[in-house]
Amino acid sequence: MTDHPSVRFDHYQRDNIIYVTFYVKNLSPDQVMVDFHQRVLHVKFPLASEKLFDKEFALHDCIEPEKCSYKVMSTKVEVKLHSTGFLKWPSLVQSTENQAASEPTTTISTCTHTESAVRKYPSSGKTFHDWDKLEREQKELEKEEKKDGDEGVNELFKQIFKDGTSEQQKAMVKSFTESGGTVLSTNWDEVKGDEVKVQPPDGMEYRQWDS
Repeated sequence: MTDHPSVRFDHYQRDNIIYVTFYVKNLSPDQVMVDFHQRVLHVKFPLASEKLFDKEFALHDCIEPEKCSYKVMSTKVEVKLHSTGFLKWPSLVQSTENQAASEPTTTISTCTHTESAVRKYPSSGKTFHDWDKLEREQKELEKEEKKDGDEGVNELFKQIFKDGTSEQQKAMVKSFTESGGTVLSTNWDEVKGDEVKVQPPDGMEYRQWDS
């Protein structure tokens, strides 16, 4: 039967990295076994008392196992967990009604069976929607979407005008106004003298509407 002796450990977080430190001395790397799963950390090593520390921690939130690592030092074993998000972990392990959040547990759960600390609200069905993720995806789509027609021209005009110098802005206003919207120049030296002529696209004819 495997003993479950207590070992002092603590944890702290930086961004999406959670550092877990086990204070044990004089262990070699080949004596330490650390396994990473999406929601479980399994740590195993021998102690000076000839007992075996063998624990599974049901983590507070999901991690990326392939990015996690650990280091064995003369006075401690340091484990580095990569969380899938940047939210602050209030505890290392999941909280339960009958168990302090800072204590290890052998309960195993997966990311598909638990809700992470993000904005998830029930829909009319049995599924949950991650609104933070949907919002991020929508913003990315809006950035990548190319606007067509007059709206696209206006947006381009505004962006160039905003980023231009005072002379470039004057050149844009003069060329665009005098050419009936057919010419847009940012070169003030070219347009400051004569009136900018209308230059309709090839195959089209410019007509001025009577007021």
